[in-house]
Amino acid sequence: MAGPRLTAIIERVRADGLGCRVIALTMHFERSFALDMIDRGLAGYVTKDVVFSEVLEAIRRVAAGENYLCRQIAASEPPPGLLFPTCSRRAKCNA
Repeated sequence: MAGPRLTAIIERVRADGLGCRVIALTMHFERSFALDMIDRGLAGYVTKDVVFSEVLEAIRRVAAGENYLCRQIAASEPPPGLLFPTCSRRAKCNA
């Protein structure tokens, strides 16, 4: 159920026009899911097992206008057919 709920949050933030950017702190390690959420407008994707310094890095990069994928997701094997292994269409690579 995390996918539909996260998608709803992203859509709500966009619809409200608040101009804030959302970072997901999640237990989901699926690269394709993370990239899909970035494509839908999520600014950062961090798994719950990362060290605190990586959470801070994600916050800093997102605050600077970049998108962020945690290192573990960025380094994982891309799904078949994905042309850019560490980026979505809108994300700026952080690997």
